[in-house]
Amino acid sequence: MVTLIAGRLAKDNRSLKTNYETIYQWIYEDRPDLFCYLVRHHKKRRDRGSAKGKRLPKVLYRTMIGERPRYIDNRKEFGHWEADTAISRQSKAAIMATVERKTRFLLVRKIKSKSAPCMHEALVKCLGEYPLRNRMSITYDNGTENAFHLATNNCLNTKSYFCNPYHSWEKGSIENRIGILRRYFPKRTNWILITQLQIDKVVKEINSRPMKRLGFRTPYEAFVALRS
Repeated sequence: MVTLIAGRLAKDNRSLKTNYETIYQWIYEDRPDLFCYLVRHHKKRRDRGSAKGKRLPKVLYRTMIGERPRYIDNRKEFGHWEADTAISRQSKAAIMATVERKTRFLLVRKIKSKSAPCMHEALVKCLGEYPLRNRMSITYDNGTENAFHLATNNCLNTKSYFCNPYHSWEKGSIENRIGILRRYFPKRTNWILITQLQIDKVVKEINSRPMKRLGFRTPYEAFVALRS
């Protein structure tokens, strides 16, 4: 599709001659809300030449956590999520983890790298299978892997909120869940060697543990009781 647009521009007006790489870069850096309309989701293009001075995607148009409604803070409403990543020291592979705040229900997906396109794609795949009322907001930290939050909102019809810089405790639910994941997959884990099936098995076990704050129900039971 993008190649066709570039070709059509050149045909209609030679002064507008461009190429598909330029159009992709413009979408990724200036119009991330258009990202999910691409026929295929592409990774962010690398600048040619030295990696020094390479521009990282910025997290623009953030709504900070101080503006998040109190009923979300107090976990009164179902369908509000927190998201984060856990990386490997030995490879670029990582995981994306997201937890529903009210029920502590966890979803985890292996991703090729801790990048904005991978984070976006994983969230859309994980949450996109649920009805709209099950996915109303996502709270993030300020890492550049969250730069496509507007595209994620556009695809999922969610709102996004951001913790204050260096205040990871403001998304304590996902920090806690990742801490539990690390009991199974320590920090030295190379995610490239771990399969999604292995991850799913651990996540199922975590979601099947009764929690006192849930009235001794499991996160899975609490989530199923509330989802549409």
